[in-house]
Amino acid sequence: MAAARELLGQTADLTVHDLNKPTGHKPGELDAVVCHDVLEFLETPAALISEAARLLRPGGTAVFSHTDYDALIIHGADRELTRAVCHGWAEFPEEWMDFSDAWMGRKVASLVRHSPLTVVGMDTHVTTATELTGFARHRIDQISGALRTRAENGTGPLSAADIDRWVASLQESARTGEFLYAETAFLVRATAADQ
Repeated sequence: MAAARELLGQTADLTVHDLNKPTGHKPGELDAVVCHDVLEFLETPAALISEAARLLRPGGTAVFSHTDYDALIIHGADRELTRAVCHGWAEFPEEWMDFSDAWMGRKVASLVRHSPLTVVGMDTHVTTATELTGFARHRIDQISGALRTRAENGTGPLSAADIDRWVASLQESARTGEFLYAETAFLVRATAADQ
């Protein structure tokens, strides 16, 4: 929240809210709703989409975007280990998560189509990197850190040694110019019904 407040200054009203529960906003109070990489954490994501529809004024716009974490593409030197890591990341939620659905990216359009909103468009955005720097480095650190924590707690699919070996294989791929990272996000634009 501190980073968002610093970035947006006084141009936006920011609140913290448990999105498993209805908001305190009145129906039709908002012009737009933007939701990015949130639905995967909710046991009933359709409820949040319906809440967004309730909050929008007639003709208001909603954008739901979500990364499909079970569709990560990572080219490393060890194919089988990379496959196991990607599966482990997708199927074993991080310890702080109550729930996680790695397929949410591929589900978001269907969820919006089955809501009170009208889908007006869908796009994909693929974030790619051929060097182990910037966003790719951040995501690899996030994946390896989460799986290492699970390994150390005895709750993960891989050992800490497996994770270390995987990171080393990616570093080798980066050194030889073979590294590739790609993740796909699905963006669904929808409108609230005119009354």
